[in-house]
Amino acid sequence: MSATLDPQFMEPYYYGAVVLPEIDTQDAISLLNQGIAANPQEWRLYQHLGYIYWQRHDYEKASQAYAAGSTIPGAPAWMAAMSARMTAEGGSRDAAREMYRHLFEASSEDAVKDMVTKQIMRLDSLDQRDIIRRALTAWAARSGRCVSTWRDVAAALQLVRLPLDPNTLAPLDPSGVPYDLAKGGCEVELAESSKVPKR
Repeated sequence: MSATLDPQFMEPYYYGAVVLPEIDTQDAISLLNQGIAANPQEWRLYQHLGYIYWQRHDYEKASQAYAAGSTIPGAPAWMAAMSARMTAEGGSRDAAREMYRHLFEASSEDAVKDMVTKQIMRLDSLDQRDIIRRALTAWAARSGRCVSTWRDVAAALQLVRLPLDPNTLAPLDPSGVPYDLAKGGCEVELAESSKVPKR
């Protein structure tokens, strides 16, 4: 691997931080620790390490990684803020959005930017589905049954400014694909054709 040949070449560490966790998170952590040992002044390596710990729901270690990176000369002030946020609300969607935004801004890798864009779409979709579920539940409470079509709750969804398909009035997910009604009209789910990642 080029990281072994040239420990100061950053791209393999950054790329590995994004790709390896899907295969083996421990390998990804080892690669980043190797990068940090060879390049102790590279705050972005700590950012990626914090991200991987956050993915594992290890918010304490994520916080520690951000805190360590924040002490490096040239590290942005938000590294320290992310350390505090990991401790306070590591599992929240708002914390996730902030992490992805910083990851996007700090990266020049297309693979990283593409992954981040998709994950932000996923978070936006989760928020949308929470809103849609509330509308479906309120309809069922009033009418004593689940909705028959999206038209039943279209007015409620328009009030909260969700984008709707002009023909079916189905709410659109962040990739522009209509959501599906599920469980007899009592639940919402992503359509098979959606570009929003499931996880």
